[in-house]
Amino acid sequence: MAAQSNEEPLPQLHPITGQFRDRGMEAAFRESVLGSVQRDSRLSLCIAAAILLSFSIADFSFLGVTQESWLLLAMRLTVSSCCLFFAFHLSRHPVLLTRPWLHSVAPIVIALCIILIVPLRPTTLPTQFTAVIIALLAFYLFVPNLLQGILLSSLLLTAGFLFAAWFWAGLPPVRVLTHGLLLSMANFVGFGTALRLARLERRQFALLSEERHSNHRLTSAMAEQQRLEEQLRHRAERDDLTGIANRRHFMERAQGAWAEARAQGRPFSLCMFDLDHFKRVNDTWGHDGGDRTLQRVAAACTEALRPGDLLGRFGGEEFMVAFPDTDLEEACVLAERLRETVAGLALPEPMTGARLTVTLGVAAALSDESSLEPTIKRADDALYRGKRSGRNRVEWHTDARLVSAN
Repeated sequence: MAAQSNEEPLPQLHPITGQFRDRGMEAAFRESVLGSVQRDSRLSLCIAAAILLSFSIADFSFLGVTQESWLLLAMRLTVSSCCLFFAFHLSRHPVLLTRPWLHSVAPIVIALCIILIVPLRPTTLPTQFTAVIIALLAFYLFVPNLLQGILLSSLLLTAGFLFAAWFWAGLPPVRVLTHGLLLSMANFVGFGTALRLARLERRQFALLSEERHSNHRLTSAMAEQQRLEEQLRHRAERDDLTGIANRRHFMERAQGAWAEARAQGRPFSLCMFDLDHFKRVNDTWGHDGGDRTLQRVAAACTEALRPGDLLGRFGGEEFMVAFPDTDLEEACVLAERLRETVAGLALPEPMTGARLTVTLGVAAALSDESSLEPTIKRADDALYRGKRSGRNRVEWHTDARLVSAN
């Protein structure tokens, strides 16, 4: 069974106008090409005005200084002024988005001008026929208009010229039919070319839009993946209950800080502590009360520590703190601050009035040690010595003796 493609089909195009069947898509396309349409409209109309005026020389050449030549000059000046007015108006206002029919006014006026030349210069009909074919192709290829507007002005020019050639220039019906076939061929070629260009432009826009949407979806998916990875990393590094570093992440950071301190000859100390009689908390207020107590203790200790200190939960009610750039004496002062912080902690209902205490063991890393494990062991020994000595105290351990402070 063949695999289905995940690519979305391109939006449907109208077979006659070449526009998107979806109005929203068509409006977006027109907005995207507005700048180029305004520039091309201004250029096309200015060139058309210049060409119309330049043919005044041919009028006086064919007719001399006659009433017809002056009428032609007046008509050319009027139509050229109209073209220049629309060139200025279309380049300053987004009429393609609001009133697209205005783009058809100037080509229709030009078509009427070409038609009215026939009764004023009937003797130059062959030359005018060539000019009509050129104008038709110019409408289709160079006027940045909607296809239905181009078709309207082109059919008007074709029908009007054939009628004027028969009525005013006396062209025989057979010649009118021949001219009509040639003009129809010019319309067919021009319309087919313009339709193809309109469809190609919109297909290109649809592909670019789909590419932008795909890039946006890809960016969103990458951002979501990054968010999930960050969430997973956070969950892997943080204790689910308290939000502080878990044991593994704490050890990674503490090992790095210890290695850096050892390499630069700076002091490094550790403090291990746990809550006194925590089992009573769980027995009295349940595990929910115990969990809230641990959360309060973790939050209070985090606020009491310095920015560079590292706090982690080792498990149960046991915590550990790393003090970079801190000797044993200063670490004991910081540990005493933690003890006082916990002792003064206000607990939530229904535990109001209960008093928490912690016992802390402090040890400093020694310069001749090759790992952090001996320092952890000394801090742990100091902690349990404090437990045996009555709890709610700070004890510290050196390589030679164990000292306590109440």
